[in-house]
Amino acid sequence: WIVTAWFLLSLPLTIAGTILGRNWSGAAKFPCRVNSLPRQIPVHRWYTHPATIIAITGWLPFGSIFIEMYFIFTSFWNYKFYYVYG
Repeated sequence: WIVTAWFLLSLPLTIAGTILGRNWSGAAKFPCRVNSLPRQIPVHRWYTHPATIIAITGWLPFGSIFIEMYFIFTSFWNYKFYYVYG
């Protein structure tokens, strides 16, 4: 019921907004001229490749979880209390 009501409301509103937005905006007025000559795109650095970014983004959460679990388990195995803050 909720999904049907959502579709019955969002679909017509989306279409109406698209039609109104295209008709009211008119032609695009760009703030500057665009050069017609294509320029060469520079080569990406090694750290901007998607495979490198995917590998690097896992380090921070893994490192923080690993350190927290290390402190929790060492306090558990050494019969000490573990305090998160302080």
